[in-house]
Amino acid sequence: MATVRIDGSTTRGRLSCLQAVAAGLLAVLVLAPHAMAAELLTNGGFETGDLTGWMEGAGAGEGHVVVESAPLAQPCARISPNTPRSGSYLFSTATGDGATPLTPEIEIFQSIDVSSLAAGATLDASAWVSGAMGCNSSPSNDVVSLVLELYENGGTTLVATHVAGPQDPLVGSWNHLHLDGIALPSGVDTVVVRIDAVLDAGFASIDIGVDDVSLVATEPAVQVPALPALGL
Repeated sequence: MATVRIDGSTTRGRLSCLQAVAAGLLAVLVLAPHAMAAELLTNGGFETGDLTGWMEGAGAGEGHVVVESAPLAQPCARISPNTPRSGSYLFSTATGDGATPLTPEIEIFQSIDVSSLAAGATLDASAWVSGAMGCNSSPSNDVVSLVLELYENGGTTLVATHVAGPQDPLVGSWNHLHLDGIALPSGVDTVVVRIDAVLDAGFASIDIGVDDVSLVATEPAVQVPALPALGL
């Protein structure tokens, strides 16, 4: 039965219009589920001009952050590209401009607490690396790896290791190392991202460049329950 106004006109049409408007508002307010992604690394591009956020493992004190990699003991040992892939800084495995590394292995890493990530989260790790030619027209055998380690019990129990590489970076371009869609198992609370560089023992002055290291966590979409029909 139609609702009757005091002046005798019906409001059935007016109610239908209000229902349509309300439905439209709900469509705007109730967004479609979408995954949430976040960068977990600190100073992945070394833009602080130092190793803020990073720790050193093997070869501690050997590498350094630079604006541009200068030639080492011999000009042919210069990394190429020797300028940052982005921003103003890159990490060089050389001890210093013109210096020879004292150890063939150099590591830098970050340890990240992931205990707050939702179940079903995935990880994407990425790094860009550049290499150098060996002297006397001989290619070097310098290699670099991107390593992702998953730990339980506050970072004390290793449960999985994922590795991109080792790769001998092609000279003349930035080379991409990446690990995509790594599922975060239940119970994992700590993730370690590590850059492992191993320099050719026969070419102690050879260098490797690193830039734009990233670790992105993507949490599953939040499902929004359907709202009941609007009873107007």
